[in-house]
Amino acid sequence: MRHLLSPHRFLMPEDNFSSRKLKKILRVCEGFLIKNPGSVNEDLGWRVDLIAISVKQGKGRYDLHHYTNVGNSFSA
Repeated sequence: MRHLLSPHRFLMPEDNFSSRKLKKILRVCEGFLIKNPGSVNEDLGWRVDLIAISVKQGKGRYDLHHYTNVGNSFSA
């Protein structure tokens, strides 16, 4: 979604993900589902995951964090 140009030592990428941003994402997803009925299996449903990547100094060094179903982590 977005990157930080000069990340702070104590600020992780996922710290930038707020309930306000989640609400926007959920609105877009719901709009997509309304315009594209049948695109999601009704028995399985859908979820929103967050992937946060911190690029470290040096070639190919990074930390990756995968948070599943973040829609249930916030009160949207």
